Amino acid sequence: MPDLSDNLCTALNTVRSELERDCVLDHLKKIIERQIQEIKHTKKIELILDETSSRIKSTTSFKEKIARKNYLKDWGLNEESSLELCKEVIRKKLSDLIGIRVNCFFKDEEELIYKYFIEELETFSRDFQNNPEVETPHFILPVSYKDDVTELKTKDKLYKVSCEYKYENSLGTTQSCFFELQIKCMVHNLWGEVEHEVSYKAPQYDYAFQSKNKQLRDIYSSLKSSDSQLKTLYTSQTYEEQDLMNSLFFLYTQSDVKHDLNEKNPSQLYTWFFQLFIEDSSLVIDYVKNHLVPSYTFSRTTFEIDRNENISRYFVNEVLQTKFVGKFNDLTAIAKRLYEDVNEENICWLITSKIIRHIKKENETETAVDPNVLREIAAQDEDDDDLFSSETSSPYFPKIYLKNLQQEIDDKIEQQSNSFLSREEKNVLIQCVEFLCFVISGGIAA
Repeated sequence: MPDLSDNLCTALNTVRSELERDCVLDHLKKIIERQIQEIKHTKKIELILDETSSRIKSTTSFKEKIARKNYLKDWGLNEESSLELCKEVIRKKLSDLIGIRVNCFFKDEEELIYKYFIEELETFSRDFQNNPEVETPHFILPVSYKDDVTELKTKDKLYKVSCEYKYENSLGTTQSCFFELQIKCMVHNLWGEVEHEVSYKAPQYDYAFQSKNKQLRDIYSSLKSSDSQLKTLYTSQTYEEQDLMNSLFFLYTQSDVKHDLNEKNPSQLYTWFFQLFIEDSSLVIDYVKNHLVPSYTFSRTTFEIDRNENISRYFVNEVLQTKFVGKFNDLTAIAKRLYEDVNEENICWLITSKIIRHIKKENETETAVDPNVLREIAAQDEDDDDLFSSETSSPYFPKIYLKNLQQEIDDKIEQQSNSFLSREEKNVLIQCVEFLCFVISGGIAA
């Protein structure tokens, strides 16, 4: 015979179905995410993820919490309690029936974001108290909401607040439930998940409990130090969001990439990749968001290349597969994290399309510099070559080799028949070669 805990879990499943039917979680997410945009606009706190993490309480988590929080006694329920009564109590008493997490990058931002949301929720609640007939949806903060901020074992604060949400359901009647809003930076997200499973929700006696707790504290200290260092980098110099996203992409992918490369160090390849594929930086951001926010959907993109286009065909056949044969195959290990059907056979075509798109976009926004002028400037700067070691500008290509190679390719392009390559195509090709050599020389003009 089912016990009261089972009855409560059955009631929770029913409430979950009703919330999903009425799209309550989706509506709440949209409201919170609109507020995030307002924060970014008015409070100038830019490093907040646009998407939230969210969930409706699972029965597994709820059943464990029933005993730990002594819900049966506190809620005044017994075996005779009806399903409808259990549902009503869950809606009115379970403060984290719905959970929504706002994710930011730095620990210092948590309190600022939290205070903003509190101000907004207080305004909503005050408006409702002054006008109880206000149309739904609206929010009502409990009297004890200021006690929601809790101190963690690390002595840091967990910024959260529980709030009642009133809305009109699909049957046209007013319904309510509670949701808990949390504000967490990446350090708290990462440490919290591990600590929750290892310590807070340990399912049985663990002889190594004290040792694990010490390791958790040591790990958290390291994470806090990293957070502080990243914040210093961001506030002490121009540190673009894309730079941070690139760093996170490297952290999330380097292990798999290194494995694909038979343990070869891929650091130099990432530098090339971020510059050669600069036109698709949004894909990197989407990939990182998928790791930070599990509910965020990421799909690798497909690419189409016109292999009959003069510029693309010449650059692949006469430059990449002749002068740099095999040198870019390793980039396949990185590119396939973002693109479908990438292999060593077509990586050169993909690289070519990205370079040409980048050059053409640059030419649309800036007055193109005549390649002959570029060569004149380079000739004037020859005396400065000794400032850079010819052996250390790139672990793949010495600088002097690139300089001579670029001149050789440029001359070959110039010698092509005008019937094969137009002047405009030649100029674009020469710019592509210049950009390629600039990237692989480590950002030093060849």
